[in-house]
Amino acid sequence: MAMVGRVGCDIDLRRPQTGIFCMRFLKRLIGALLVLFVLAMTGIGAAGYWYMQDESQGDVALILGSKVNVDGSLSPQLQARLDRALRLHKNKRATTFVVSGGVGIEGQDEAVIMAAYLVENGIDRGSIVVDSNGITTFASAQYISRLYPPRTRLIVVSQFFHLPRGILILKKTGFEHVSGAGVGFSFARDIYSLAREVPAFVVYACCKVP
Repeated sequence: MAMVGRVGCDIDLRRPQTGIFCMRFLKRLIGALLVLFVLAMTGIGAAGYWYMQDESQGDVALILGSKVNVDGSLSPQLQARLDRALRLHKNKRATTFVVSGGVGIEGQDEAVIMAAYLVENGIDRGSIVVDSNGITTFASAQYISRLYPPRTRLIVVSQFFHLPRGILILKKTGFEHVSGAGVGFSFARDIYSLAREVPAFVVYACCKVP
């Protein structure tokens, strides 16, 4: 005969309700992971805003690329980054500006167009370095590490959520003094982009940069 115990409901001790237990466990696990993910998003976003408060003087500003439209016009996100770089120039916080981007599916060279925008808005062409192979943040860091010594004071220019990873990568590349100049939350897409930063940040935080 089946042994039946009562713990709020009848349970057949010979046939534990493993299916129900597993479902409850999975729900709790998924819930916990979601909470951790949201906490990670919050932490990265908060860190980005914290970096934005740093008004340190720099030698070189690294402006990370973003989408350029098919007609060659800047996406709002990229223009915001470049306008942030122009403020650095106006406040004399950097003397050299490295524009780093790739050629997207739109067929436009981000770095060349970024440089043209800075020149049009008052930065001397001789103060701008163009990196057309900066297809990733890591590629941009590798490029700039070949140009400047570790003690160069760098300022990373990007959206706020991108600053923690950008600064982390540059420090792992060997730079000792890295600060950030960010664009605050201003686009609905920033929420999606912030979520994407979580796995990307974890990968670079856990892996050794060659």
